[in-house]
Amino acid sequence: MTWWHWRLRMRPLGRYSPAWIQTRLAVSVLFSALWLARSMTTPAMAQVASAPVEARYDGRDLQIPERAEWEITFAQVEAAAGLSNLRTATPTTFEARLMQRPWSAVAPVPFLRLVRTDGAVTAQLFVFWDPARMPPGQRPQGADITCRDRVCVRPIDIKEQRDWAKVVESLASQNACPMKNDNPDVVRGCADCDHLWIKTAVEGQYREQSCNLPDSETSAGSLLQLMQISARPARR
Repeated sequence: MTWWHWRLRMRPLGRYSPAWIQTRLAVSVLFSALWLARSMTTPAMAQVASAPVEARYDGRDLQIPERAEWEITFAQVEAAAGLSNLRTATPTTFEARLMQRPWSAVAPVPFLRLVRTDGAVTAQLFVFWDPARMPPGQRPQGADITCRDRVCVRPIDIKEQRDWAKVVESLASQNACPMKNDNPDVVRGCADCDHLWIKTAVEGQYREQSCNLPDSETSAGSLLQLMQISARPARR
């Protein structure tokens, strides 16, 4: 329905009558909502009013989509790697999973798992890809590759070592990607840019964070750089 149709529908109500004002207000709200929805689907950089990216500690505000029609999801990579759903982890679980958002990637993308086993926290790095988007000659090779639901994963070595226990504790309790912005209600957004998804399960508390364009000085930005550098051999 066009704007002129709306005006024709409002005209019989009488200009400045209470019914006219209410209808005009409803139309303004509708067009504002349509404009905001359209701007959020634009691939260019934009600043839009939104709620804070950080999830609540009780996990009610989940930041990572479980389903997508055009990109590989976090849940698909977990399933291909044989990992259980961290949202239903036991209270004794001490684990963090970090995944670079693939967008429309046509090359292997890194996925990092930090998990406590027998009292020690170790790092496990994977790369994942959609074989339908990669020519056979460019796909990673190896007997340790597993594939499921159009997603393939392969474990790779990570040479750099950190205090992974402290990393998990930090990700579970702090904002991994604080923004340098005077307006806390404005969130940067950029499609096909660096974006890190984070899941943690510590002391019975599940948490998700979604970090778009994380600054290199933040924990999310630092870990994403480490993941990308460590995954480079798998892209050759």
